[in-house]
Amino acid sequence: MKRLGMNTVHLNMEEIVALGLNRVEFVLGRGKKYELMLDDVINGIYEAEVMNLPYSIHLPLYLFDWYQEDYLSAFYLDPKEEKRNLSFKFLESNIERLKRFQPEYYIIHFPGVYKFVQDKEEFKERLNSTLKRLDDMAKKFGIKLLLEYFGSNFMFYRIDEWIENIGKYDNSIVLSLLKNPSVYAEKLFLIFDKSPIRFLISSLVFCHGKVERL
Repeated sequence: MKRLGMNTVHLNMEEIVALGLNRVEFVLGRGKKYELMLDDVINGIYEAEVMNLPYSIHLPLYLFDWYQEDYLSAFYLDPKEEKRNLSFKFLESNIERLKRFQPEYYIIHFPGVYKFVQDKEEFKERLNSTLKRLDDMAKKFGIKLLLEYFGSNFMFYRIDEWIENIGKYDNSIVLSLLKNPSVYAEKLFLIFDKSPIRFLISSLVFCHGKVERL
């Protein structure tokens, strides 16, 4: 059985089902008034559950006055502890509000835009702490939390490094580029490294990508 879906940025639920797709990803997106976008997403989630259509949720959906950063950016690996803590608060506040739903998994952007070299040991410590923190949060809420490569991080872009570091959580919740059988492969950052793609495809369960309208 094919497991092919589409997000709701450009198509509504009726269009997705009419195309013969059997899963959907809900994304807040941009370009409309926030309240309207949120209502559309929440109504779509209810509709998917009534239809028994598998779905995922791309976080965040809920925005707050106390969070003034771009809501689609990622700061979980920011050198500033205060900014990291704010990102985790933002994430947990969203998951808390969505507890009434049952998505197959949630998706967040990771690791963000950091186009400068950092101290390797300090970054490694920050990375391990961040992944553990994400894993603990996902376990707390009993969810799957997928990491979508987003941005350009000079310290964490190689596929083998993702496998090495995130692979520690292959029996837990934080899954991105993992080994069989629990592989949830996110949008591949091919611009950096194309060589391991065949390995990833051989282990692929989910691939989160993007289709752009021309």
